[in-house]
Amino acid sequence: MTTISALLSNDNCCETRGLERRDLEVLLGHCLNVPRSFLYTHPQLQPEPEQQTLFRNLCRQRQRGIPTAYLTGQQYFWDLQLQVTAPVLIPRPETELLVETALELGGRHHHKVLELGSGSGAISLVLARNRPRWRILGVEGQREALRLARRNQRMCGARNLCWRRSHWYQALAGQRFDMIISNPPYVSSLDPRLRQELRFEARTALAAEAGGLDCLRHIISGARKRLRPGGRLILEHGHRQGAAVRRLLSVNGLISVTSRRDLAGHERISIGWRHR
Repeated sequence: MTTISALLSNDNCCETRGLERRDLEVLLGHCLNVPRSFLYTHPQLQPEPEQQTLFRNLCRQRQRGIPTAYLTGQQYFWDLQLQVTAPVLIPRPETELLVETALELGGRHHHKVLELGSGSGAISLVLARNRPRWRILGVEGQREALRLARRNQRMCGARNLCWRRSHWYQALAGQRFDMIISNPPYVSSLDPRLRQELRFEARTALAAEAGGLDCLRHIISGARKRLRPGGRLILEHGHRQGAAVRRLLSVNGLISVTSRRDLAGHERISIGWRHR
């Protein structure tokens, strides 16, 4: 029988060769229905044959490039364990900077907040759980993604959050918000990564025309009339798009425009303020 330790360290096994240790741990933990910490405290445990078979099958799929989150159906974001499926973008660690910025700038006062392009619901759920006084509306254009966001809400709990199906601002006529936040598609539609390491993720959640700026431009152009005086627009964008996004924010009447850098030192978040 093969032990947990052997399954995680056998470099001679063709199914696990070339995979990162973290991926192996997540996949094996999923097969055994245990947390990753269990694998360290029980290295000599011998999984059942069917569990080993499932693990090796998942490893082969990971070798093909299928993301680990899609194989397990789960992804951690902030302090939440979320369900994810192929039609939605897998929440990334860099997006936590977007959440940190919104929590910091919004404070703990009563706010009406809009998230555009909610996907799995990760951003809105973290905001709702950390700011119970906020009233949050998550907007998503894809019906299946909206169903997933609602499932995650039932799992995580958040009463100050509701959802609406809309293509960006389309179904929000007459509404105004204290904050608009979004992590829209911003990968250029010509980026070769879409045919390589990103090929298994939903293209509509990743790619945009005009060098990746099309969705960002649409959100920015409609933001001023949907923000209350003093309201802020907070956007995630590509690490080379900061200057272009700042220009768009300024041209569209937002002031005090700034950008923030992620842990790698890249400009990742840009912010604009509606003065009046």
